[in-house]
Amino acid sequence: MEFISKNAVFLNLKATGKDDALKELAKLMAQSNENLDAEKIHDLLVKREELSSTAIDGGLAIPHAKTHLVSHICGLLALSHDGVEFGSMDGKLTKIFFVLLSPEAATGDHLRALSQISRVFKEPALRERILQAPTSEEVWDLVTSTR
Repeated sequence: MEFISKNAVFLNLKATGKDDALKELAKLMAQSNENLDAEKIHDLLVKREELSSTAIDGGLAIPHAKTHLVSHICGLLALSHDGVEFGSMDGKLTKIFFVLLSPEAATGDHLRALSQISRVFKEPALRERILQAPTSEEVWDLVTSTR
């Protein structure tokens, strides 16, 4: 999980709908990664969501894109305690969002990062501990200490 830094963990996503969540996530990604434009990130995430929802079972979504805007893989983790209707296959609200941006040429690394995120978040008990964590640092510790 070397592609997420402590300053890229957010505990209180305020959005209630999918597009608002994508806008907020793009803004947070731009804030936590210098030289990124929130509007361009939002456009990338929307285009990816139009293909199919990045929400998976268990309250997790992994909005992601490959882009020329980044030179290395970067991630962001945001929590919505109320949940967002994000098109999950199980019909449940999404509470954990992991945004991933990768360079266009990093197809293999991008797929490995998506796989790693899925592996880390597959345990319901860990997802619950993450949602209950009182600080972003504790969330970061939980995510980065899991192998």
